[in-house]
Parts: sequence; C-alpha cells; structure tokens
Amino acid sequence: MRTHAAHAVHVHCACHRLQLASLQAAKTVPEIQKVFGMMGNIWKLFYYSPKKMQALKEVQAVLGLPELKVVKPSDTRWLSHERCMRAIRKELPALITTLQQLYETTGDAEAFGLSTLLSCFTGVASICFLSYVLDTLAKMNVAMQRKVTDFSKLKIMLQFTRDELKSLKSDTADWCCITTSMLASLETEYGIDIGRHRAASPRSKFAKISSIEEYLSLIGIPYIDTLLGNIESRFSDSVVKLLVATSIFNPSQLPAEGFLSSYGLQEIKELADFYGNAASVEHCGETYTSPPLLDGEELVSEWKFFRRALCKEKELFVRTNQTTPSIQELLTSMQACDAYKGVVSLRHGTNIKIKTCDSVNTVL
Repeated sequence: MRTHAAHAVHVHCACHRLQLASLQAAKTVPEIQKVFGMMGNIWKLFYYSPKKMQALKEVQAVLGLPELKVVKPSDTRWLSHERCMRAIRKELPALITTLQQLYETTGDAEAFGLSTLLSCFTGVASICFLSYVLDTLAKMNVAMQRKVTDFSKLKIMLQFTRDELKSLKSDTADWCCITTSMLASLETEYGIDIGRHRAASPRSKFAKISSIEEYLSLIGIPYIDTLLGNIESRFSDSVVKLLVATSIFNPSQLPAEGFLSSYGLQEIKELADFYGNAASVEHCGETYTSPPLLDGEELVSEWKFFRRALCKEKELFVRTNQTTPSIQELLTSMQACDAYKGVVSLRHGTNIKIKTCDSVNTVL
C-alpha cells in the first residue's frame, strides 16, 4: 500500500505487539520459554481428558481451593497468557498434587514432566515473576481495548509500562514477598517438596539456582531487558508521536475557549511537517515517492482559527444534546469543509480505525 501512498502510516495492533514482545523475549531465556510452553501443555492435559479434569477437581476440593479452570493460552489472544498464569498460580498446590498422583497411578510421563517443572525452585519463581510481568502488560492491553481509544495517552501508557517493568529490576520487594510466601506455603501448608537445587532440566546452567537473587540475575533481569528492547523496537517513537499528534482532533481534548492560545500548535506543526513534505518508501530495491498531501504553512495558519470555531461549536452541541460530540458531528454541523480545507482533509486522511478482538474502534 505504501508504494502507492508513501504517507500511509502502518499502525499494527498495540495489544498484539505487546503480546509478541513478551513471547519473543521468552525465546532468549530458556527457563521462561519453558514456562510459556508449560501453560499450553497443562491446558491440553486437562482439557482433553475429563478423567484428569475430575481428578483435579477432587484435589481442589480436598485442599479447599476454588474450582478454577486453566485458561487456554494463545499467541494471538492478548490477555490469555496473563489469565492462564493467574489461574496456575492460584491453583499451583492442586496442580502439582494432581500431576504427581497421575504419574504415580498411571505412569503418565507428561504429568511427571509438568510436576517437575512446577515443583522446582525456578519453576515456582518463574510463575510468580511472570504473573507480575504479564499483569503489567495486561493493564496497557485493557487500556488499548476500550471502546474509544485515546491516542493522546498512548505515550504515557507506554512509559508507565516501561517504568513498571524497570522497577522489577531495582524494587523487588513485592515480587520477592509473593515468591517467598508461595514457596513457604507449598512446603509447609501443602507438604510439597520444592527442590531448592533442582531444575526442570538438571543439566542446565539454571539447575543450581536456589535464591531469588540468583533467579533475578540469571533469568528475571535478562528477560526484562529483552522485553523492554522489544517494546522499544515495536513502538517506534516517530509513529507514536504522529498518533499522539492526531489526538488534537478529539473534541473531548479541547480546552475552554480562553485556554486555546497554545492548544495543538506543536502537534499541528508535526502533522504539517509530515504531510506537507514529500515521502519516500523503499520496496524490493525501488524507491517510491509521494508528493506533499497539503500545504504545511497553510495548515498551521488554518488551525489557529479552526480550533476556536471548533470549540464554540462543541459548546453549542453540548448545550443542545447534553453529550460530547464526535469530530465528524462537529464538522457536519459547522459545514466547515470549504473554510478549512487543509484541516478537514487532514482530519479525513488520519481517520484511523483499529481492530480489536471485540470490535472496530474509531480512534479520532
């Protein structure tokens, strides 16, 4: 598409990008990748065997744990890994006990492998660690799946997500407390032997990990560093900046008329610079160039008057309809297409739609 319109901006689904960032980061840390794979294996083991599922329910009842099902993790369903990990953490004593019983009574090799991973120190630490990480990513996922997504907050949400992940490297008190509590509960309350010097793969370099500090140094921090790098590469600053700039057309962002002097000036200049100059794109060794879509200087000049007219029209609309209008409703009532051709053409040219698992949402 960009070979025909070099100004076109490809905006891949933010939620999907976060999902892919976490999964690809896991590939660089074998123990984390095993835990991601373990989620799907646990779901398959119980989902496809009513007998094994019944055994799990009976253990849950005996241990006094709620009857929760493990959610199917999917690489393309953005919150599935977080929900699956949350269920595994809550049901960990029942899962380990059931898997050990299945191996002892039926010799089920898969149950043995899963119970070994779940009951080793690195396995338990990884479950607690990933619960914390995936919960942080889920908060941004939820924010990006709202009916009307406000791109003006995208940069803030990205920074919050980065800061939360970085805090795991320096401020580990919460995660350490959860992990220590989980290990103690499994050993003392449920009588499960947690091999302090046992890993799912005895020959791996992680086999001797027996402390939270070692876990963070060898597994946790390398995963977070890679994850942060993936997020940076998947959320280009130039694209995010452009998306944030388009939010000035959102009527809910408009300030009162007396505070319009500087509103949107920086953003309209960024849009004018992008759409008011020629754009080029490389494809299969050839360069495709599109001419400017509008006059940048004229656009900036128009904006200074357009925003004031827009603000007055919004106040009138709210008084009449008691609701906040969309930009299209305001343009229709203003009949402003001829008076502000540059701004209106830019508005139509940046009418972005994003597709989520639930619906197609208009951003502007």
